[in-house]
Amino acid sequence: MTETQQLGWPGRVSALALVFLGGFTVMVLEVYGAYLMRPHFGSSQEVWLAMIGMVMVALSAGYYLGGRLADRFQRASFLTWLLYPAGVFIFFTEQIAAPVLGLEWMATANVVLASTLVSTAVFLPPCFVLGMLAPYMIRLCARHLDHVGAVAGRVYAASTMGSIAGVFVPVLLIPQTGNTNVPRLSIEQIFHLAGGLTIGLGVLCWVMDRWMEADEA
Repeated sequence: MTETQQLGWPGRVSALALVFLGGFTVMVLEVYGAYLMRPHFGSSQEVWLAMIGMVMVALSAGYYLGGRLADRFQRASFLTWLLYPAGVFIFFTEQIAAPVLGLEWMATANVVLASTLVSTAVFLPPCFVLGMLAPYMIRLCARHLDHVGAVAGRVYAASTMGSIAGVFVPVLLIPQTGNTNVPRLSIEQIFHLAGGLTIGLGVLCWVMDRWMEADEA
């Protein structure tokens, strides 16, 4: 029975919180990414399909590379240096998207092509990084190889629950005309909050490393 334990219980609880918030952030980006493109391309089925498809591609690539990196760099702090720039990228999403949306040919381009290009250029990089969290946390949290299945189940359950929260929370935050009970946060403010949260996840990864060092002492 091969040992793969890396984190004690505080780290494992933090890992579940990490993937929950990571899943939450991905879904917020997906929902608000479609809202960001709405003034330019409308809210047609094609726009949503492009956004959903891009997120799935980004997560698939993140799962794959995250698993490979987790085997090579068995420290949570490795993710810190990926989450920091991803958080900054998310924070300035509107500024990054503006020149892409402002391309002259966008006005007459096929909606599927244009929305796919925008979603890939603006949202694929941070979603790719966030996709690395789940396999990385599985690698760090597993006590033994014969416990990996249970650990993977908990990690992906937490990530999916975060995604579910990310679906419903934005509905409460999107301004609703005539409904004064709904917080009126702008799309830019939502991206700022999501970017700050992602940077916070990087800080949490750094703290998890300190716990790992304490466990090894």
